[in-house]
Amino acid sequence: MDINMIDLMDLEDLDMLETTRRPDRHRHRVNPFELSDEDFRYKYRFSKRFGEKIVGILREDLVHDPRGCPLSPEIQVVCALRNWARHEIQDDTAGLHSVSQPVVSRTCKKVAEILSRNSREFIKMPTTLNEQQETIRKFRSIANFPTVIGAIDCTHIRVKKVNADGGQLYINRKGFSSINVQVVCDADLKIMDIVTRWRGKDVFSGERDSIEQYSSEPIVQRYITPSIRGNIRRRQFIETHFQ
Repeated sequence: MDINMIDLMDLEDLDMLETTRRPDRHRHRVNPFELSDEDFRYKYRFSKRFGEKIVGILREDLVHDPRGCPLSPEIQVVCALRNWARHEIQDDTAGLHSVSQPVVSRTCKKVAEILSRNSREFIKMPTTLNEQQETIRKFRSIANFPTVIGAIDCTHIRVKKVNADGGQLYINRKGFSSINVQVVCDADLKIMDIVTRWRGKDVFSGERDSIEQYSSEPIVQRYITPSIRGNIRRRQFIETHFQ
């Protein structure tokens, strides 16, 4: 056979390959809330009931453009929960829920922003005298420690290296970039206050904190005038026994 004829046949085959249309793939997404509660908790680190509660809170803000193939509020929430709770790369979360990696990235950002906007409704210190007394009672029942309305601690949340000006201020004493996060919880481990604005190198902000008014101050004995030094006898007890 003529070599030129063989080349012509190869070109025709190549044209056929290039013009062959890739068949459309319609992804079938399984509703995670149809899983058993045990399987749901294993995949997302939350109970199904609590997951449904989160969806209910965020549903109106998660309504998607109806064009194309939108994600339901349920899928958006579980995508974010899976990615955050399991520390997975986004490709793995995408494969599990039959979406693309960019969709997971946008979904996590959207869910985080909506949660942040609604945070003040759920994350708050006890403000009324009844709320404070109930919190004090619960702490006393745990360790018989008097007049406590919150347990406070800080932790470093690792972040990507910050290359902008001031990036060195994010490097903590352990040598990696982080945000120094302060959290206050009640006796039921419910978060009542959270501060995320400190850089890893900051020991404390130096600014007036929203919980400073509660620090070492008498809660129930309102007739005592608050002082910057706080309650002296209680402070001496703490410093003597917990250093």
